[in-house]
Amino acid sequence: MIARKGYEDIRATAELIASSDLDWTLVRIPNLKDGPADGDIDVGWYGKGRLGTNLSRGNLAKFLVDQVANTAFLRAAPGIADH
Repeated sequence: MIARKGYEDIRATAELIASSDLDWTLVRIPNLKDGPADGDIDVGWYGKGRLGTNLSRGNLAKFLVDQVANTAFLRAAPGIADH
């Protein structure tokens, strides 16, 4: 019941952002773990490829900061995971 409410909230937020006129990138992340930003990540689409189940907090931070100037995933919602 609790997880369902959380999922519905995340989905509604994503739909609101996706239907806006904003430049946006939503990043789908797996389980976070402590670790540095070594840049060794896989980026892809859940259901269309194989992504790992863990991601270091450092790699998440680096990917998010890089998206400010990178338009490769503009108006998209890629998944990321450590390689």
